[in-house]
Amino acid sequence: MKMNSCRRCLSCLAVMAAAYLGMSPIEVRALEDGVYNVKGRSFVSQDDVLTEVARQDHSGAVMPDGAYEIDGNDYYVEGGQFLSRQFRNGVYYTSVEIAASNRLYEFPEEADQRFWEAVKELEKGGNGRTAIPIEYGFSDETERLLYTKRINYVLNLSDIFLGLSMSGRGTDGSYRLYLQNSEENRAAVKEIREGSELLTRIYEEQIKGIEGERERLEAIYDWVVCNLEYDDTLKNIRGYKGLTEGKTVCGGYAQIFYWLCEMAGIDVEYVYGARCNLDGSFGDNDYHAWNRVRLAGTEEYGYCDATWEPGDRAERGMPRQYFMRNLAEFERQHLAFWTFG
Repeated sequence: MKMNSCRRCLSCLAVMAAAYLGMSPIEVRALEDGVYNVKGRSFVSQDDVLTEVARQDHSGAVMPDGAYEIDGNDYYVEGGQFLSRQFRNGVYYTSVEIAASNRLYEFPEEADQRFWEAVKELEKGGNGRTAIPIEYGFSDETERLLYTKRINYVLNLSDIFLGLSMSGRGTDGSYRLYLQNSEENRAAVKEIREGSELLTRIYEEQIKGIEGERERLEAIYDWVVCNLEYDDTLKNIRGYKGLTEGKTVCGGYAQIFYWLCEMAGIDVEYVYGARCNLDGSFGDNDYHAWNRVRLAGTEEYGYCDATWEPGDRAERGMPRQYFMRNLAEFERQHLAFWTFG
């Protein structure tokens, strides 16, 4: 089975799954009213509510250690820094410095529209600019950082990560993001276009004519499982190489599944997190990606992990093992960090 192969090297988790499966809700610390600083950022506490503010002098007290909710996200402050890629009190704080959760992070369609507009400008040469603005204002640094993850994990089919740059808070109070005008980015965009065309062809030839949303979803899942092979060399990490070479890792599986479901009009999301072993523990470097789906007329999500599904399942007469599972079943072996719609 492919489930033991997804071992992209990022950092070590190495804790028991019981640490999060049985954890209690995060105990958020309250602060007296005032201004507090963390890692060069300023926050105002008023009536037990923390909000990030723009300040030039960053005057104020260092925020005490503890867990905090800021603008709807959970953080852990330790030694004047936000905790990153570490556990505290049974909660994992991700590279974006927010607590791991099944929370869906959605962005307005305008954000993606502005991104693709910037891509088109890059393809035309960028009009002599070193960086092309993505003309969308993000409300805070966390939202902007999460959108960079969405770009390179969901929208970018190429193994070449798109180079992005950031500016400080603008006069309108928003945070801006830029697409670098570079040869590497142009090469990535070329593969994104080619990958998109290949996915459109697959959808038109294999999926479009199937009646019934559930049936289309099953066809997409089976196509991904049967036509992709896990790349044990870990060289192919996105959808483009999966489409052109037939080999990729979990991120490519989840990405191709996501794109095909989008084309089929299915409510699909891309989940990034970590896998846990069958004995309930996390091994080193076990970052993982999968999908969740909500069919029309239903309220509950179904969780899908095409990477772990045996490629010869149909030939062996086996039922789908990691298709539309419920959360209680799925989270025994999966810990979600963040989810993108």
